[in-house]
Amino acid sequence: MPSCTSRNTQPAAPSRVARLSYFFPAHNEEANLEPLVAEALATLPDLAETFEILIVDDGSRDATPAIADRLAATHPEVRAVHTGTNLGYGGALRTGFRAARYELVAFTDGDRQFRVADLGPLLERLAAPDRPDVVVGY
Repeated sequence: MPSCTSRNTQPAAPSRVARLSYFFPAHNEEANLEPLVAEALATLPDLAETFEILIVDDGSRDATPAIADRLAATHPEVRAVHTGTNLGYGGALRTGFRAARYELVAFTDGDRQFRVADLGPLLERLAAPDRPDVVVGY
């Protein structure tokens, strides 16, 4: 389920937000990392002027950690965060929220069941005149 939350009360720009931290938990997602990061790199410039992509490796035992590190070394917008042990979905989400550098934070699942572009309508809702603190999609 894609979600967005704002850490301040500043309204977002309707077209593109200024800064966005996007993350996804990844536990044994070696097959999904590269396509998801490629999708995010293609989509996020339309949604944010400045963005970061955080891969939260939640104690994976496959090639996920190595692929995450390679993607981070290849793309300056990408960072890999490793939990070391599997903390579960909630722990991975907490890790992603803590690691986010920007005041606006969005996440999707790492298994690619959601499209990164689905964040667009959520960001629009976040910029509405009533300025909600959190927007959750399903």
